[in-house]
Amino acid sequence: MSPLLVAIALVVGLGLLAFAVYTFVRSRLGRPAPGAEVLRARICDLKPGGVVRLGGFGDDKEDVVLTVTSFAHGRMGTDEWHDLAGDYRGRTLALEWRDKGPGGLLRVTAFRKTAIPLAEAGLDLATLEGLRAGGNVTAFGTSFRVEEVGDAIRTFGRESLAVRCWWLVDDDKRQVLRVERVGQQEPVAAVGVHIAADGAEIVSLGK
Repeated sequence: MSPLLVAIALVVGLGLLAFAVYTFVRSRLGRPAPGAEVLRARICDLKPGGVVRLGGFGDDKEDVVLTVTSFAHGRMGTDEWHDLAGDYRGRTLALEWRDKGPGGLLRVTAFRKTAIPLAEAGLDLATLEGLRAGGNVTAFGTSFRVEEVGDAIRTFGRESLAVRCWWLVDDDKRQVLRVERVGQQEPVAAVGVHIAADGAEIVSLGK
């Protein structure tokens, strides 16, 4: 047999041996350990019943372990966002995430309080309707700048609603105020903060 054929046979034999070893090891290891699927999961992977932990986000700075009970999707022009919500101490706590660029970069906002009447925020309808992107207003005793304002479509399951939306941030661009008005209903506000995408620790993906 020529040296070339010997070399080819050797390479093929080594390849088959490596594959056999790999298959044996995989079979011995068995299925992944329970919970292994959450190690690389992100907030955008959560499903109904999923659980997320927010470190130090509670009223008393305790960790909040939130079970997701509702989902919503919003679209304003080409911009999209997603809301996840659950119950915390008898009120609704919400997380908003947006895909903000290539590579799956996420911007996550955690809203500690939602469905706040406009008057409680120190605003009125006339002031709200007069706001434009780049404008400034005081709410909850804090100065906010308007980042976005416009008409959007909010989808909850199979139901879609026309919504007027305002997003405002404070001078440090950390605290967030979101106001929504469905049709001619009274506007409601949500107040929260931007958090790191990995600041929402996935405990369970849900089903």
